[in-house]
Amino acid sequence: MRTRHLMFNLTRPELSMMLLAPLSPDAGGYGRCKNADGTPVIAGRDDADWRTILALSEAGKRRLDEIKRFDMPGFVPPAPYTREMKRYGILPPDTNPAQPYDFRAADLAYWNSFVFSPAGK
Repeated sequence: MRTRHLMFNLTRPELSMMLLAPLSPDAGGYGRCKNADGTPVIAGRDDADWRTILALSEAGKRRLDEIKRFDMPGFVPPAPYTREMKRYGILPPDTNPAQPYDFRAADLAYWNSFVFSPAGK
């Protein structure tokens, strides 16, 4: 199975599989994608296609740095997450989605809400 998570390295875009697989080993790639004559699809890092893929990978990194992943400092859950956690009674109704809160504790409380606990036990 191939996913974008394996194909694009958003920490170091220049190491993305999408860039290295078609790139000639002489240019630092893997040379896994070949033309009909057996030559690598991309001969060097100056190739226009390679530069385009690199630019897309770098744009992905910039976007991720902007919105953050849940394990990155400064992450704020999206407003729909906060809305639903308030709706389920996990977060207080006055929780402001733009203000930092312990979303990991909210997640834990949400999943723990499914654990059966007999009354009085």
